[in-house]
Amino acid sequence: MLRKSVLLISSVMIISLSSPSLAGVDAPAWDKVNSSFFSGKTLEDGPFIHIDAPKRAASGAQVPFAFSIDYPATKDDYIKSVTLVVPENPVPLTAVFHFTPDSGKVDIATRIRLEVDDYVHVVAETSDGRYFRNAVPVKASGGCGGTVGGDVNAAKKTAGQMKLAAVDPVHAGKPAQGRLMIRHPMNTGLQRDLMTQAFVQPISSRI
Repeated sequence: MLRKSVLLISSVMIISLSSPSLAGVDAPAWDKVNSSFFSGKTLEDGPFIHIDAPKRAASGAQVPFAFSIDYPATKDDYIKSVTLVVPENPVPLTAVFHFTPDSGKVDIATRIRLEVDDYVHVVAETSDGRYFRNAVPVKASGGCGGTVGGDVNAAKKTAGQMKLAAVDPVHAGKPAQGRLMIRHPMNTGLQRDLMTQAFVQPISSRI
């Protein structure tokens, strides 16, 4: 019911699990979300987008997912945003990350939900308006509409709590690497209470 997400920015290279070309990858499902989120855009294959994810996750409700992008981070040439899309989820748009030239190398680790076995797509937009995509298949289910346990009132009380820690020594006037942990509700409105089987209402919070 309450998830603690971790976003980690680091310089560790992550091994890519994807193939060199995305031709034919879950075409029907992808075409549907592509027309919704990237209409009119040309998405090029992005082999420099390296993805680390389990081929079979222990739980669809908490799938570890990480990606790094080998792309320059200069004032005039950098990754502007990254969008994660899971086409078969009830809400395919999973996350959007925004960056500036000062962000340095894009390197993110977090956890996501999967309702059924699916491809997870990582779409990177560059500062000059180009789009690149890579994807990996992950086997997992029940993450969006499965049953959940826990104390709703306790979740409400701790929602929004954050903890920020520096990964390396911090120097004034220079970008620093950090680890941000956030406690936030992850009820989708599609899940059922483990005991009563009633739908669990989402908890409103701003983070």
